[in-house]
Amino acid sequence: LFDYYGFPEHTYRLRWDAPGSPEVAARVKALLEGAGFPVGEERERGWDHGVFIPMMVAVPGGDIPLVQLSLRKDLDPAGHIALGRALAPLR
Repeated sequence: LFDYYGFPEHTYRLRWDAPGSPEVAARVKALLEGAGFPVGEERERGWDHGVFIPMMVAVPGGDIPLVQLSLRKDLDPAGHIALGRALAPLR
């Protein structure tokens, strides 16, 4: 997903075709809902550039399953820390 602009043309052709993980996504959803967070799902959206660009560097082959989460709309740091705590069992 290229939701940015003004970059060189070649950056809009970058791809990182890692598989998703419906099983991990279901576990993430259950943990977040269990902690009282509302959860939505989007199964068709591609990897956001904020996810796939760093992952292209870290895991160039894209051979690991990945689950992508959005930031909270309010960008509240305490809320994000609470999300992390709710997801701690995934370690």
